[in-house]
Amino acid sequence: MSDHVWAIMPVLNSPDLTEAALADLLAQSVPTKILIVNQGVEDPFRARLERIAEEYADRVYLWNHVPALPSLSATWNQALRFCWEAGGTEALVVNNDVRLDTMTVHCLQCVLGGTQQLFVTAVGVTQEQYEGRLENEDYKRVVHDSQWPDLARTLSHGGPDFSCYLIAKSGHEKYPFDEH
Repeated sequence: MSDHVWAIMPVLNSPDLTEAALADLLAQSVPTKILIVNQGVEDPFRARLERIAEEYADRVYLWNHVPALPSLSATWNQALRFCWEAGGTEALVVNNDVRLDTMTVHCLQCVLGGTQQLFVTAVGVTQEQYEGRLENEDYKRVVHDSQWPDLARTLSHGGPDFSCYLIAKSGHEKYPFDEH
């Protein structure tokens, strides 16, 4: 098991939103290493990303794909394979325009482990989907603990969402994303 969780962030635009999302990832309660995938940002933004990667050289890595890979799914697959080859067993994939609570990775890990799933999303999972499958006390505490009421509400909303998800290596290896 790795001592950190990989976080993958494809980036095409929105420098200010990207920097806010990166700050949230760096502030996670679980140690994270971040792989930023530059999908063709403008040169000034690329320079900003390079400075961030230099400043956090042990935690932030930057890939530049110009032109961009053929699809977002291809980007996810390639970045996830890198994480698995680097020893990762799970990875957070997050859009560059989201804000994350400092407990997001921890809570998603609890849900992933507590439900024995291969993939969990921070949005769009209902409590009913996990009834009778709560095998992890941390998961129960995350969902029901009043310390994180916003996160508990998030876990109870409906609708699929790929803007922030945690995926297990075994899930991705068995079910890679369709690149077409």
